[in-house]
Amino acid sequence: MHNTFLRTLSVLLFAVGALLPFTGSAAGTLTITRKAPYEKGIHVPDAVRAECALEQKVSDYVREAASGQHQVQVADSVSAKTPGKALGMTITAVLAPGGGPWSGPKSVTVRGTLWDNGKQTGSFTARRHTTGGGGTCGMLARDAKEIGKDIAKWLASPGEDDKLGDAKKSK
Repeated sequence: MHNTFLRTLSVLLFAVGALLPFTGSAAGTLTITRKAPYEKGIHVPDAVRAECALEQKVSDYVREAASGQHQVQVADSVSAKTPGKALGMTITAVLAPGGGPWSGPKSVTVRGTLWDNGKQTGSFTARRHTTGGGGTCGMLARDAKEIGKDIAKWLASPGEDDKLGDAKKSK
């Protein structure tokens, strides 16, 4: 009887211990926008808008990179009114002359705001640029993927007006 009780107790404690990393995950659920829209008024070449799916890729790469720390869900829009943690993102600049690597560097800049139950807890500007390899959409996708990784790292310790990626190098 005593051995059975101890075995049952040890199995129970093991099971509870195995669940702890999942129930106590880093920061819970994070809601992000399904797409990171282009800021009104910025110049984005028509071909980029039509062919590159950059708005979707930015969001997808953030979700992919952040999923190790958070349970990420998407919504059509987020704001301070979104319950829990919410990350709003906007593409604020795109440098993408046609011609792939032959026409020079490509870059993407994203601005974001993080809210936690209505309170702003962080903001950033993330920029990445690339200079070679592949066509214009491929180069912009690489920039978006790096931005996704930058934002995921930032989510672990968000600050106000932080500069991420290549934005750190500029004023």
